[in-house]
Amino acid sequence: MSDTGIKAAALSPRLFLANPIRNANIQAEEARKAAEKGCNLIVFPAMSLTGSTCGDLIRSQRLKRAAAEAVELLARETADLDAVIVTGVCDPEAAGHRALIIHKGKVRTVEAGPVDTPLLDFMVFFGNCQVPDTYKIYEKDEIVLMDASPMKAGDGRMLPLRMAELSEKTGCRVIYAGSGPWESTTGAIYGGQCIIAENGRILVSSPALAREGSRAFAALGTGAESVLPAGKPFEFSDKDPFMPLGKDDAREYCLEILEMQAAALAERLQRSYSQKAIVGVSGGSDSTLALLASARAMELLGKPSSEVLAVTMPGFGTSSRTKGNAYAMMEALGCEIREIPIGPAVLQHFKDIGQDLELHDVTYENAQARERTQILMDLANRDGGLVVGTGDMSEAALGWCTYNGDHMAMYSVNCSLTKGLVKGTIRAAAEALLDGTSRFSPDKDAKKLAACLLDVLDTPVSPELLPTDEKGQIAQITEDKVGPYELHDLFLFHTLRGEDPDEILDLTEKAFAGSYDRETVAKWLKTFMRRFFSQQFKRNCSPEGPNLTGLSLSPRGDWDMPSDADGSLWQELRA
Repeated sequence: MSDTGIKAAALSPRLFLANPIRNANIQAEEARKAAEKGCNLIVFPAMSLTGSTCGDLIRSQRLKRAAAEAVELLARETADLDAVIVTGVCDPEAAGHRALIIHKGKVRTVEAGPVDTPLLDFMVFFGNCQVPDTYKIYEKDEIVLMDASPMKAGDGRMLPLRMAELSEKTGCRVIYAGSGPWESTTGAIYGGQCIIAENGRILVSSPALAREGSRAFAALGTGAESVLPAGKPFEFSDKDPFMPLGKDDAREYCLEILEMQAAALAERLQRSYSQKAIVGVSGGSDSTLALLASARAMELLGKPSSEVLAVTMPGFGTSSRTKGNAYAMMEALGCEIREIPIGPAVLQHFKDIGQDLELHDVTYENAQARERTQILMDLANRDGGLVVGTGDMSEAALGWCTYNGDHMAMYSVNCSLTKGLVKGTIRAAAEALLDGTSRFSPDKDAKKLAACLLDVLDTPVSPELLPTDEKGQIAQITEDKVGPYELHDLFLFHTLRGEDPDEILDLTEKAFAGSYDRETVAKWLKTFMRRFFSQQFKRNCSPEGPNLTGLSLSPRGDWDMPSDADGSLWQELRA
């Protein structure tokens, strides 16, 4: 087998959240197949018998009993295998950080550290490389990493790099198994990568987001030539800390974001038994990316893009350019297309509430957004579908969305992406379509779609809620009202990191030297802080969606802030 006598399997098979009996049967089958390949060290992700994202369900006595039965079942079904199995269940008393070691029908619970069995000795740790510096005292040659960490954009490259670095740093062979995309998609997506590394090189690495499950097998210590991980860590600029430097790195990063969006949405569609994805398509950048993610999600589910119901809802400010782009995208992707003008319904609503049609105030604007959301929600009810949210994190930070209008959806795929990342991902998708490297199926009209995506990027950002000008062009430009998104995105990054507004002012002035003077930066920073605090009430009841970047404004564990906090302190800036 090898000079170590160890052939390892890192496995991340299909998981059914909070169904340990079903998961135990799957793991027993996977372990048997691995043993037939000669594997004697078989590693599953952390807490993979229950799933790591059960939340308070793990307190349920019924789930606890089922988990105990699942452990007994797995031990019984693998008792004849000459292999050590490493798995786990969610344990609230140990924050999930315990492993189950199963060998010849016997089960042992262990914490992080050395594990001795009659067959094999090794170390077990939790996380994606958080191994203490005291590893050498254990005098073991193998590190088992059981992970249940959400995937972040860039992990497709970074995780193999970290595993290779860990194996080189420790002099140990690393067997890594991570939770897959079947964990909860409420606020994250899980990659399910499986990696085996030694001597600073990768023996085998499975792709991320594999819906059929990930598997890696390797004999350890064979001396065979292995592969150095490709690439280097991503670097980010002071001006845009959300986007990697370098065109190729930025493209790789953004294309991975699109795949993560699609994978998260595919799981949500499947688990909610939704027949269709319902997307409101305006021809702007946010709805464009949501439409791309929806079409790709259908491909992951093995369904045609016609299962995406794309709805364009022209109103008082819709321009011919955005409407034309909306149609071009929907046609190129092969979606089911509906056009539902909102004018008549909104005019009736104005009559009902006594709104003056000539008064173009916030009521005039928001009534249109809420009418569009009502249409999408009712179509979802009629067709058994799910409304895909389009709003991005930059808009959420500023509250630039209509409460219970575009603020609301059934699942939001852009919620952790800044406006810059939205545009970067659209650009990366267009370039991939043009050079033939796109993951979209060949039945899409690649040239037409790419041309449309590039024109969307050239279109000014606008909610199009005020009437167009005399030439039919967009009259309402968002950045004229709230300020440049490139500044707000940098403000947001540093605010979420807890930095002082005066420090943010200094950092931003330095990053944008030559583009904005200090007075301009201070003006828009005050605007950001004022809106960031006053609009928290919208974020506190925002729809679910995946955190793809590591920073998010979701109230479910990412950004906890009272809606009625006094933000005046954050608007006091040093001259």
